[in-house]
Formats: sequence, C-alpha cells, structure tokens
Amino acid sequence: DYKGVFPDNAQDLKKLPGIGDYTAAAIMAIAFNKPANVVDGNVERVMARIFNVQAPVPDSKPLLKELAENMADGEKNRAGDYAQSLMDLGATICTPQSPKCGVCPVQTFCDGRKAGEPEKLPIRIAKGIKPQKHGFVYWITNENNEILFERRVEKGMLGGTIGLPTSLWVEKDTKKPHLPIKMTPKPTKIKVMHSFTHFDLELVGVKARLEKSMASFDKDYFWVTIDKAGELGLPTLFKKAFKQFV
Repeated sequence: DYKGVFPDNAQDLKKLPGIGDYTAAAIMAIAFNKPANVVDGNVERVMARIFNVQAPVPDSKPLLKELAENMADGEKNRAGDYAQSLMDLGATICTPQSPKCGVCPVQTFCDGRKAGEPEKLPIRIAKGIKPQKHGFVYWITNENNEILFERRVEKGMLGGTIGLPTSLWVEKDTKKPHLPIKMTPKPTKIKVMHSFTHFDLELVGVKARLEKSMASFDKDYFWVTIDKAGELGLPTLFKKAFKQFV
C-alpha cells in the first residue's frame, strides 16, 4: 500500500528525483484523489479554446494554468477522474488539428467554438527562420587505416568536445574545402545536417588520405581506429557524420 509510505502532498512529492509540478499534480489527483492542477499541452489547448484565449503561447501559459486551476479547484470528490478526463479530452477530441467539436461534451460553453475557429487556438508566435551555416567535414585516413579526430577549442560551438575535423562554419556557402594541411580532397555525396539553437548547419563530406611523407598534425589532432571511435563520446553532429562515412 503506497498510502502512508509515498508522499501525499505536492511539496514533498517535488523533493523526489524526477518529479516536477506536472507529475506531482498528477500523482495527487490520480493516486490520492485530491484536487490538483494537472496541466499538460492537451490541457493548455482545452483551456485556450474553452475561454477563447487570444494571447499567444508561450506568453499565455501562466493564464492557461490559472484557468485550469480555477476549474480543478471545483472538483472535490472525483479529482483523479476529472484530471484524467480533461487530459483525454485534449488528446482525443480537442485535438490540435480538426477538433471533434460535434461530439465534445463541453461544446455548449466553449467560447472558442462560439467564435468559430477553435482549431486556431492556442495562438502561437511564428518562429523566425534560423540562419543557415555551411562547411566541410573531413574523413582523413592514414596508411594504418586510422581516422583523424580533433579536440575542438574550448571556446565556440561544441567547445572541448572531440569530433571529425571541419572547416569553419560560415553563412555563405563555399565550394572549396580547406583541409587542415595540404592534401588532395576527394568530394563525396555526403551531407550532414544538424540544427543548433540559433542556426542550422550543413556540412559536406570530404575524404583525404595522409601519406607518410606528409607533415604531422599539431597536438589537437590524433588518430583513432574505427573500432575505437565509439569510445570517444562524439557529439550528435559527429555521430551523424561518422555513420555516413563508415
């Protein structure tokens, strides 16, 4: 029996690892049948439509949570059933596209439906177009069939991580690879796409082979066999590139 052992109040529940406001409220309502404000994306959408909230998200999130709380406070006897039914309403009937208003149990007091365009709620601020950056990623091998990796400088994107060598990442697309030292590049059809928070990146794959007679690289570069590459802890960008080259 979890009662008497598991915390039965939101404050203590949120002290447990991995439990935040939403999970604590869900436990309070569903496990202990206590009034709680269980708000996920589905519930936010239901509130925006019922009350015809015209303020865009995410700015309207505090208001949507407050509206949901006002409704939840009124249910004392079947708090768990209420919380689950509200979430199910948003997941199955009050859906993001083509809501099923004709069978909705709350259609008679839904201001969004009365306004005529509930599917447009909640209003979302259009995301700006991210800058596009371009560059090259290099697959450089030696006579031992090892691959060249580099430890990236501490400052900058992916600072201090290990990855395949790349050119600079620039906004103007360039057609000419700039290898770490003078080698003959072999273009490939490999393209590695990755999205960062502030820009999208496209790297074109280039292969090259270092012969014994060629100069060595500085301390930021090192050779690794393919079977050991998985132990390097590569960032996602370079995992994508590695899989395409192999």
